[in-house]
Amino acid sequence: MVVKRVVGWDTSTAIRKPASSCSWADRPKRPPSRPRELEAVGARCLRFLVRAAGPRRAGDRRIMRRIRAGQPRPRGVAPTMTRRAMLEGMPTELAPGPRRTADRAGLASLLPTLQARYPNGASWLDRRVDDALRGRAEVMVWGRGGRSDGICIETPKGHRRLKLSTLFVPPLARGRGVGTRLLQSRALTWLHRGLQDVYVTVAAEDPATADFFLRHGFIHRARCAGRYGHGRDELVLGWDPDVAARTFAAAA
Repeated sequence: MVVKRVVGWDTSTAIRKPASSCSWADRPKRPPSRPRELEAVGARCLRFLVRAAGPRRAGDRRIMRRIRAGQPRPRGVAPTMTRRAMLEGMPTELAPGPRRTADRAGLASLLPTLQARYPNGASWLDRRVDDALRGRAEVMVWGRGGRSDGICIETPKGHRRLKLSTLFVPPLARGRGVGTRLLQSRALTWLHRGLQDVYVTVAAEDPATADFFLRHGFIHRARCAGRYGHGRDELVLGWDPDVAARTFAAAA
């Protein structure tokens, strides 16, 4: 499975893990007086913690060496890393890999389905690509060969805030866990970027889509009456890292 980069943000932000996301400033100056057991995520979590910590400062090495199975962990570090390790441990065919730049022609296979499902779907997608070219959105297409199995469009909404504008899997690609693996891949990126608020909006008359997000780490936040016209409400669902980590770990 190949992840094809269309246009948008610099992928280097998703590859380099910033040190600030590891909460090193919150660590104690000496080990806790009463050792606490590590959370039951195993050695895999510890290996990922060391690998994902990112650039280290001069005083970090001693703390990193002390993180071993059966030993106390620094406060303020493990919770975030535990979420990452639980998500990292999920088997996936959609992990970040080779990417190539594509233009609008690369989305052609999705246009008929989008046009049938959404009014003016083709023109809407074209506008999102324009946003990505201007740095106002990120468009990614997942697929194998010349086939597109899914599309993800993300729009930044301020500092560490992002809207999942679209997560779409064509009917022929459904039922194979593509959407689940797609969300897992994006969740890792959100954690690495240190995002504090990720949300998606769903039409209230589309309970299947809302249920999918609620089963994959999102929680209900609000209901906007008449958002799509009289009697057509909108649901606002927010991504919760803790819920997502438990959900993906249970499915592993």
